[in-house]
Amino acid sequence: MIPIQQAAEPKDFEDKVRSKGNKWLRDHPDAKPSKYRPYWRKCAPQMEAAYGLYCAYSGMKRTSRELTIDHFVPKSVDKNLVYEWSNYRLCSYGMNNIKDRADHTKLADPFTLPRYTFALNLANGAISVRRDLISEEEAAKADYTIKVLNLDEESLRDERRSYVTGASLEMIRDSAPFVAEEMEYQGIPPMITEADMYDELQRAAKLG
Repeated sequence: MIPIQQAAEPKDFEDKVRSKGNKWLRDHPDAKPSKYRPYWRKCAPQMEAAYGLYCAYSGMKRTSRELTIDHFVPKSVDKNLVYEWSNYRLCSYGMNNIKDRADHTKLADPFTLPRYTFALNLANGAISVRRDLISEEEAAKADYTIKVLNLDEESLRDERRSYVTGASLEMIRDSAPFVAEEMEYQGIPPMITEADMYDELQRAAKLG
């Protein structure tokens, strides 16, 4: 996960999503959150245009068909935010399903995330929290986010690791911006070989 700048609300969002959605809520005051009319889907193309095809939580590029709109504050928690652009995060279907079981008050939010909160082990793709750069509260949210969203599970480790060697920085930044940012932060050059990367990491560890 890397910080994401919140995009401006589309000019037609009020008419296409907010007005229709809030009217539906007024007309159906006893509806369960799972039955809310999904007007937010009407702004999916604008979400993708604004944020690219990136999952806000994994920081990896996905196809349009793999992405959905997440309500950062869940629909079941605050119905006043169900049809609000500021509450939407673009993410993969799988990540959205996992997040449904999380406590959003304990999660790191990509919109407010301090830069370099998460550190990437370039040798094995594992992620951890940079506690020296953030507050204890931010670190606690980062820890919880890694755990509850399974951000350090094996398939994501392998995916991140696959971009580290043999690719240009432009390619890495396009497909895995978190990996690109960490390579730049750690001073690891793109197009590096496995052997050279190992030497670079050893050198960095000695300097550290």
